[in-house]
Amino acid sequence: MTTIVTTSLSRSAGETSFVTKAVRTMNAAVEVCVRYNRKRQTRHTLRELDDRILRDIGLERSEVGYPVLAPTSRYTEWR
Repeated sequence: MTTIVTTSLSRSAGETSFVTKAVRTMNAAVEVCVRYNRKRQTRHTLRELDDRILRDIGLERSEVGYPVLAPTSRYTEWR
């Protein structure tokens, strides 16, 4: 009589595979790129506005590049 033995490849709750970690790292990198690109596009759009419209939204010409590209608080993102 032949007995077939199967092995379980499941992992415990605390373990994650290398592939899972790699995918999470890549997702995080893509999110950073997407966030940077959105900020870059916003800065470009704001630079095209005239001074009167910038004043209406509470900005001055000298502030256009900085607030958009300034990172949000890293400490609140990681909580």
